[in-house]
Amino acid sequence: MAETQKAAYTVLVLIFAMLVGVSSCENSVYPDVPCNCDFQKFKPDPFGEKIPRSADRDPKTSLLGTWLSYQAGYNPTYIIQNLRTRDRAEVNIEPALKPDESLYFLSLSAWCPYDDNVALVTAEVRYVNPQGIAKTGRQLFTYNVITQKSERITPTQFGDSTIFPDDIQWKPFSSPNNDTLVFNSGSYSSLEPRKMRPWLYLVQSDSIVVATTGTKRWWASNGNVFEYRRNIYPDELSVNGKTINIPIGTLQRMSWSPSGKFFLISSDLDNRPPCGSSEVWIYEASQESFDKPRHVVNLVSKYCLFSSWGTQASFLTDSTIIMSFHNYGDDKAYLYEVSFYGNIVKQVTY
Repeated sequence: MAETQKAAYTVLVLIFAMLVGVSSCENSVYPDVPCNCDFQKFKPDPFGEKIPRSADRDPKTSLLGTWLSYQAGYNPTYIIQNLRTRDRAEVNIEPALKPDESLYFLSLSAWCPYDDNVALVTAEVRYVNPQGIAKTGRQLFTYNVITQKSERITPTQFGDSTIFPDDIQWKPFSSPNNDTLVFNSGSYSSLEPRKMRPWLYLVQSDSIVVATTGTKRWWASNGNVFEYRRNIYPDELSVNGKTINIPIGTLQRMSWSPSGKFFLISSDLDNRPPCGSSEVWIYEASQESFDKPRHVVNLVSKYCLFSSWGTQASFLTDSTIIMSFHNYGDDKAYLYEVSFYGNIVKQVTY
């Protein structure tokens, strides 16, 4: 009898182990593998650390999840991809430039909160001023994915020496007749150039409001707000005034889910194991406290995959995120859809 009970128990343990194994890799294109971080990430080659020479980065998803924008590799090219058909095209605003302007670099800064087909583009252009001196300045454009037409909306107060950051948010609750853009850092030459404070641009009235503090804010579609105050160490983070009590070095990126129910933080781990890699922490905005995230995504510990240039994490849906990573020795890092549990659902860019 004892031997029979022992055999039955062994069978149950094996079945449980099999179920756990299936569950941990469910919907994943990669199997769980043990990771020798020293070998995988730091094994030298003739050029030093073996990292990709190119990566798809800076993913952003449109209002209804139809479009994905991202920077393709390490060149000034931004691609917009239809997430349903996988058709894609390069963002082109050159027809909207003046005759004396040439495009140097552009980035897709934000998607419109009320029109799924419109995005905000920051363009760095070169031109020659009336004195015959070559200058470089930044300009703002809206870009319609369907018509591929652009409209310049740069504040007239900027003047020739335009300086403003890429970190721009199209504030939720904007409307076609009441648009507000949030510049979360930086300044421009004609207004307090040495004070790195956030500021608002009211598009229709062509007016600017400078914040009284250096607190950066990111609004969700439902009105929740994430705040970031940069200190010597650690940075101060909060949501709706509630402090996030996890020491963080440098904030790489934050993102709200489409509904505003969840938010994520991707950050340096200050060389904490495994391998000093970046992690993505996912929280629910309604948590009683933010002492711990609801979910932690670390692809190094789970799959031995790396994000040598940062995870670039952002929400794709209310249950998945999109992030950039690579295997050791890959020539390029691509964007993948990943579940809250760290399971890799599919490759998104190619």
